[in-house]
Order: sequence, then structure tokens, then C-alpha cells
Amino acid sequence: MGGDAQILKSTDGGVSWRLLPGVAQQVTPPGIDNPWLRGVRFPVDASTGWVSGRYGALFRTTDGGETWTQQYARLPNGDIHTGFLWFVQGYDNLHAMTAGKEGYVFRTSDGGVTWLFSVANMSINIRDASYATPNDVYGVAAWDSFVTSRNGGATWTRTYPGTGADFLDGVDFPTSTTVGSAAAGASSVAPPTAGPAGRCRPATPHSTSSTST
Repeated sequence: MGGDAQILKSTDGGVSWRLLPGVAQQVTPPGIDNPWLRGVRFPVDASTGWVSGRYGALFRTTDGGETWTQQYARLPNGDIHTGFLWFVQGYDNLHAMTAGKEGYVFRTSDGGVTWLFSVANMSINIRDASYATPNDVYGVAAWDSFVTSRNGGATWTRTYPGTGADFLDGVDFPTSTTVGSAAAGASSVAPPTAGPAGRCRPATPHSTSSTST
């Protein structure tokens, strides 16, 4: 998955890859290059998942990527968000989340039929997020920032754990609300509070809270 809205699929553990039908014609404004797809998530099985990227590209498949249905993340005024959607993450086939500029967050609990808007109260992008439960969500951003939601993304708390990393690019809390891992651009792993084998626990230094809009 990447430039020109290309999506590749492997069914043999990555030995070979097949180019799936593209989604470019459904999202690209006239005269503009195809969207760069950055986020992909199949939360439960190989059939149902989402991709996201530039120009507000947000698509869902229920047949393993053979066909895609466009979905729309809307701003509070009803306009479609046309900026970059940095990632897409799902807890199951109903609960998913994506994020854009300035801490914009879009979340669904009905498989993407509707996407609700909230904001993480920051002027930088949430670069990745991870569900521990449908309510407990952990995100990472620039400038040594973690964001946490306890209500499925409706409101957020930002923390600064003091890792020294400029950019935190990835986070994963696979099954626990207390143990997870984060990856940084300037250093390999950014643990707010050190745990075994490079894993980390949510930090509780000074924080700021936000509310949905």
C-alpha cells in the first residue's frame, strides 16, 4: 500500500504480492495526483478492513480488498475532511478510528456508516493510535507526546513522558490497558515508564485534557 492509491495483498505470508483493484478514481480531485495511502487495518480477519491517506481517503472492504466502499470523515460543520488521514485503527469490525491535522480525530462504532468528530486539543498530528478496549485508546504524536482516551476517542488527555524523542510514530496496546509499546523516529522505542523487553506503561506526568466538539 502506498503511492497512486495502490493496495497489495499477500496470501502466502508475504512471499508474493498481488495488486488489488485501486481506489484512486473514487477519491482524487480532478487534476490532482492519486492519493498516497498510509494507513491500513484489518482488525479481526482478512476480510474486513480499512485504508486511509491523503485527500481524506477512507475506504472499507468486506471481501479481503477485492472491492472498496468509500466512507467520509466529516467536520463539525458537515464538510468532508479532505486533508491527510495519517492512520486507521480498528478494535473490531465496528469500532475504528482515524486522525488528521491539528489533533482531529474521527471515530466510528457502526463499521463506518457514521464517523464522529472529536479533537485531541493540540496543533500537531496524532500519528498512530491503538485500542486496548473499545473505550481505552492510546495515541502518539510529535514532540514526545502521548494521548489517551477512556471513552473511545470522544475526549483525550495529553501527556509528556520525557522520552527525549522528537517524533513518536507507532504505538501498540494489543490486549492490555497497562502494557504497550511505542516507536520513535529519533530513537527506537520510547517507554514512558520502563517495562520488560522494551514495553511500556502509560505515563502520568503533567497532562492536558480536551473535549469533543
